[in-house]
Amino acid sequence: MSNQYEAVMLKKNNEQLLKIINSPEGDYHAEAIAAAKAALDGRQLSEAYIKGATQAIATEQEIVDEKASEPTSTLWKGLCFLLPGGLQLGFASTFKADGYHRKARETASWTLYGVGFYLGLILLSRISSWYF
Repeated sequence: MSNQYEAVMLKKNNEQLLKIINSPEGDYHAEAIAAAKAALDGRQLSEAYIKGATQAIATEQEIVDEKASEPTSTLWKGLCFLLPGGLQLGFASTFKADGYHRKARETASWTLYGVGFYLGLILLSRISSWYF
């Protein structure tokens, strides 16, 4: 039986195939990984090349993971809280697009905390005006 991914994998370069083979479980179908292994085996690459390329991919992934988990500064959190608005949410989407997932999440959260704080103040002022 022919694997539906064989033709696609033959078009990929060595680095792309190694990324697929070494990807976390669940990122690719088992058939796709098998087709990538078959395509890489057919190229008869040296063990040293594969080892070096795999190490380079692992280093690249560490950099991506480090970037994704970089925290937001306390100053930025304070600004998002005190001056909440669309601009901060725009920054959050930019952070997300650039791979700074934690920064994006924290920026959006602190902006929403600020919105909630100001809405709470407005609500308290309305309630207090009824009683005083």
